[in-house]
Amino acid sequence: MDAPEDRDVKLQKVSGDLLLRFQESLPRLLHEDGSTGPPRSTIDSKEVDSMRVLIEPFQESPQLLDPYLNSFLTPLTSAFLALLDTSNAKTSPPPLAKLTGFDRTEISSHEAIARLLYTLCKIRGPKIITRFLPSEPRWLEPLTHLLTPRSTESSSSWQFRFILLLWLSHLLLTPFDLSTISTPSTEPIPLPEHLDIKELPDLSRRLLQLAIAHLASPGNRESETASLLIIRLCVRKDMRFLGLLPAMVSWCIDTFSIQQESTDSAYTSLFRKVGVLSVLAGLLAQVDRIAITPFIMPIFRLVQRIETEYGKEWDSANIRRLGTKIYRWVAILSLAREGGEKREDNIAEDIIERLLNSLGDRDTAVRLGASKSLAAISRKLPPDMAGDVLEAVMGIYEEDIFYSPPHGPNRKKMLTAVNAEKWHGATLTLATFLRERAVRSTDVLERVVHCIITSLSFEQRRTTFAAGGNVRDAACYAAWSLSRSYTTDELKAVGNFDQRGFIQQVLATELIVAGTLDPLGNIRRAASAALQELVGRHPGMVEEGIKVVQIVDYNAVALRRRSVAKVAAEAAELGSGYWHGITSGMIEGWRGIGSGDVDGRKLSGDGLGELIYIALPDDDEHPGDEMAKRVVETISSLLRRIQADGKDDIEIYHGATWALASAILVVPPDVFTAIKSSLLLPPFEKLTGNEFLNTLLRPELTAESTSRLVFALCLLDPLPIPAIRLYIAILEASLDRNEDTVLQQAVPAARRLVALSSLPNRERLIASWNRRASSNRKKRGCILALGEVLPFLPSSTDLRKATVSSLLKAAASEEVECRVAGITAISRGILSEEDSTEDVIQTIVNSLDDYEVDSRGDVGSWVRSEGIKAVSEHWERLGDEDAQWEVLERIVRLCAERLDRLRVRACEALVRISESEKWKDLVEYIDIEMLKSEISTTSVSSPKYFTSLILLLNHPRLSTPFLKGLVLSAGAGSDSLLKTSRAALLSFLSDTSPKPILSTLTSLLPHERTTIPTLEVISAILESIPCTPPASLFPSVQKAHYKSANHGRLSAAVRVYGGIYMNENKPGRKAVVDKLVAMLNHPFPKIREGAAEVLVGVTGCLGNETNGKAIEALAGWDWLGGGKERGAVVKKVRGCFDAQ
Repeated sequence: MDAPEDRDVKLQKVSGDLLLRFQESLPRLLHEDGSTGPPRSTIDSKEVDSMRVLIEPFQESPQLLDPYLNSFLTPLTSAFLALLDTSNAKTSPPPLAKLTGFDRTEISSHEAIARLLYTLCKIRGPKIITRFLPSEPRWLEPLTHLLTPRSTESSSSWQFRFILLLWLSHLLLTPFDLSTISTPSTEPIPLPEHLDIKELPDLSRRLLQLAIAHLASPGNRESETASLLIIRLCVRKDMRFLGLLPAMVSWCIDTFSIQQESTDSAYTSLFRKVGVLSVLAGLLAQVDRIAITPFIMPIFRLVQRIETEYGKEWDSANIRRLGTKIYRWVAILSLAREGGEKREDNIAEDIIERLLNSLGDRDTAVRLGASKSLAAISRKLPPDMAGDVLEAVMGIYEEDIFYSPPHGPNRKKMLTAVNAEKWHGATLTLATFLRERAVRSTDVLERVVHCIITSLSFEQRRTTFAAGGNVRDAACYAAWSLSRSYTTDELKAVGNFDQRGFIQQVLATELIVAGTLDPLGNIRRAASAALQELVGRHPGMVEEGIKVVQIVDYNAVALRRRSVAKVAAEAAELGSGYWHGITSGMIEGWRGIGSGDVDGRKLSGDGLGELIYIALPDDDEHPGDEMAKRVVETISSLLRRIQADGKDDIEIYHGATWALASAILVVPPDVFTAIKSSLLLPPFEKLTGNEFLNTLLRPELTAESTSRLVFALCLLDPLPIPAIRLYIAILEASLDRNEDTVLQQAVPAARRLVALSSLPNRERLIASWNRRASSNRKKRGCILALGEVLPFLPSSTDLRKATVSSLLKAAASEEVECRVAGITAISRGILSEEDSTEDVIQTIVNSLDDYEVDSRGDVGSWVRSEGIKAVSEHWERLGDEDAQWEVLERIVRLCAERLDRLRVRACEALVRISESEKWKDLVEYIDIEMLKSEISTTSVSSPKYFTSLILLLNHPRLSTPFLKGLVLSAGAGSDSLLKTSRAALLSFLSDTSPKPILSTLTSLLPHERTTIPTLEVISAILESIPCTPPASLFPSVQKAHYKSANHGRLSAAVRVYGGIYMNENKPGRKAVVDKLVAMLNHPFPKIREGAAEVLVGVTGCLGNETNGKAIEALAGWDWLGGGKERGAVVKKVRGCFDAQ
């Protein structure tokens, strides 16, 4: 509903590049020489997929393909046909897909081209694509034979069969008799008994055989093209002359017979029956009336029988959809018969009744088909009967309607009991009626517009979801149809619509409201399209029509946040009618502050704040007075909504109070002077305290919105004592909650309320928060609030010292959430006002070393993140130079650690520190401009990022801290992070001696958190760069995995031993070999296997004869298994190395 970006706008910008790449890649894909040479016989499927990826984004904007279709389809179809051997009718089938190694799957060129053609059909539609297919009759036979062996092969793709069937159906439009094209077959071509006409050409028989075989396909695309092929064949003049049409109708009807079901299971397939009905519907639609007339009643009775007797088949949505289509054509053809009798009228009435019932079908496709059918039939009816059908459709809008209150002039319709599916079907029908100009009376047209406007705001709230989006979408289509089909004079003839002006203006206002406030993006866009059609077709009838269309643009309303906050305000500025319509939409009903989702209500409240205090074109010479008047009216409406609906509906109360707060925050306080008494206490009258505690009442919503309202009302200073007491109670209840959304509103409100309090009241309130923050059940809210209000306490007072002590205790709490809140409060309260003390500095340092891990993961990173933020904001206040060095060491370490978000923050802090005058020498060790560039693109895992920092390894004081952080990225980071950080380290060490770095890494081995990553980095260095390892490395590695059961630690240690052996001199190798050979008896199979692999790798240091014996002994034993003979093998291996 609120996408992160405008995908269609972005697509339009890059469409030219994507389509040009597709066009330029086609010759390389299709031809062996990459230009115009012979076509390739096989193509890599990955190449085809990469081509499809280039054009699949155009499904939502298919018109962008139109200028390129000819340049795409001509080479595709030419290559496809070039692979056919036209000299031999029995064209051999394309080769099957085969694996060629390295995950390459070669498929036939026919298959590859068919997949690309299908993708184009999926995007632009088969009717458009078939215009570009070659239509020479000479291709009928080759394409038919190409499909024949594929019809029973499971390996062929359905896209291939779909394209061939579509192409063949297109070729059947040829005006030549098929008997002149057909080649006699050497083998009999079996057909069902009804269709076995001896005079049929063999080509026709083959086409019928293929089409019937594919009718039962589970895929709609394949089945639909097979039925199209049959229809095209039957409507041909030469085939009708041979009697194919009656034979096909007879076969289709007999497909549903009981006798046929019992003898041939293939004909009982539901998919086949769907295909058969599709054939019958197509024949009714495409065969001329005289030829099809004898078969109308049999087909009608068949569908009646399916509906009444074959209930199981009628349960299929496809069967019902095709049934409505057949009903439509039966009624139209019956009404069009010359000298029609009363029976035809009865048939039409029966069909209309069935279609009206189908408007409430559970499947959208059936409802759409029924609506189209009703409109098409009504067009053939006399005006009075067509009016009766329209009345029956509009009667659906009065079914199951309740009113609240039941009587009186202000009663409102309640749509909770109506059938949403019926409303959708009825609205689609009205849209189709309007599209066909079937509404002729101005009185009826006025009622139709009423139905459209009601449907534009239709919504049914269910337990877990909301229904009605399809109704509103259909209403937009109806508004579009009305605008397109009726002239300006015809709509003006309706007169003053509901005392609101002409229909065009009223409908424009409703569409603007829907286009800016509807929660569904497709409906906002549909409303924008209908509005554009309305303004364009009826110039001068909509106020500021051109500007309205430019503002409520199809692309502008795509993002909900933009449409509610920006587009709505800009549209409201164009006229008072638009302003009142949008504000009413935000305040009243289910849209706006009554939205079912939290973000939607908050967004609408913020949007109301954007437009509540704006000048309108029709304001008089004193716009400020008019603006203030509108503000008072809007606030009064919000208060009425709070009092009327907010008492029982927590969502409406949440949205209304949020909107009220947003309005107060943007309007000058003196505007509220007249209604100040109505704002301070009445919005909170429903609160009893239980709303903040009972989970069934969703207390987080009440706490969030009321805290925000308190924050806003504090602007209306001075406040009476009862109001302050009430606000304090609300905020204390809100501060007891732990939701971030609540605290984001409650903490600033607490600061503002404390600022308005007298010093004694302020101290009492802060003292109570201190007690609650220091209790066993620590409250995050109270901790954060203490940080906000600390600046209001005089310095050197006992209360201030107690508050600082509470914050320091919170930062050292066992609960990670309290530690995060404590660091945040220290940053906002202490560091923002005064230089830090030793305790505060130590607390910040501890926060940067917080690595707590629980079931949620590295929760200590939350604390480290807040600590980095505090350092970045208050670096100059962090004590003397020694204290700052201590902090800087940790910032440098965090710049290289493995969490991306922490590296970003830490790097930002490092850049800020290095830009200060006192610490400008750091620039010699970091590439500050490159770091800024990487931070701006959040590319803190790129090679450039680590290269910009790697010179810190030369810093006399920051080398070790930086290496501590780098070890975690280069030894335990994600794959991409590990590669980039390790590459930067190895590149640095290749230009300098790695021994100092290895010595530093050795000193890190005792640290539990970094042991395994350090071992991994050491092994990588020893394997990549020849060097003499430090003497302390081998005993340190032994100590690191002594009596350890950690598999990762043991495996890394084994690899380090291998690296030590390869870089150690002969005297130093014996201890390493002894250790590796001893690990061949380790109880863990994987460790034994790893030790054996390392020993195999180092056998190159032995003599040739000894080398062979060692490898034979190591490779000839299953180290993952057991066996008593393992000891002898280990002894043999030891002997080989002892003999070195």
